[in-house]
Amino acid sequence: KVYGALSTDAARLVNEMGHSYVQDQKYEKALQCFQKALEVLQSNETNQSSTVSFRENIALLHQDIGYALSQLGGHSIDAIEQYKAAVLLFEEIRDESIDNELEQEQNAQKDLDERLLFCYEEMHTLMQNEALTDESDLFEVQHRLGNIHANLKDYDNAMLCYLDVLDFQRRTNGDEDINVADLLFNLGNIYIEKEEL
Repeated sequence: KVYGALSTDAARLVNEMGHSYVQDQKYEKALQCFQKALEVLQSNETNQSSTVSFRENIALLHQDIGYALSQLGGHSIDAIEQYKAAVLLFEEIRDESIDNELEQEQNAQKDLDERLLFCYEEMHTLMQNEALTDESDLFEVQHRLGNIHANLKDYDNAMLCYLDVLDFQRRTNGDEDINVADLLFNLGNIYIEKEEL
C-alpha cells in the first residue's frame, strides 16, 4: 500500500495512462486505469476527503469512468450511474463556491459548470439513445441542463431546454403544477437576462 502524496501521484499517473488509452480509443484499458486510480484515491481518502481538490479528483474519475463505459457500449446504465456520482460531487463543490464570491471562486464555478454540462449532456444522450429511464428522469436531466446553460449565460440553449421540459410538465401534470411554475420562473429570468420582456 502506498501512503500519502505518493498514492495521489500514483493515481494521477494511472489516470494519465487512462487518458492516453482514450486518445487511442482503447476504452477497456482506459476504464481499467480510471477504476484503479479511483481505487487508489479512495484508499487514501481518510486524510483528504473534505478537501475540494480531492473531491474534484474523485468527481473527474467518475466522469472518466462514465465516458469509457459509454464508449464501450452495453454499459449505459453503469455509465449513467458514474455520471450521476460525478454530478453530485461537482454540484456540491459548486454550491460551496457560490457561498464565496471571490473572483477566483467564480472562475472555479464556471469550470465546474462546464464539467457539469458535459456530464449532463452525456447522461441525456445515453438516456435518449437507450430508452433506459422513464421520461420524467430524462426531462429532469434536461431541466438541469437548462440550469447549467443559464449559469454559463448560454441563454438560447437554456431556453430550448426549459421549453421542452415545460411542454412535458404541462402534458404530464397540467398547468397548475409547481414544476410548471418553476419553469415559467426560469424562462422569465432568461427573458430578463436577454432583455426581451
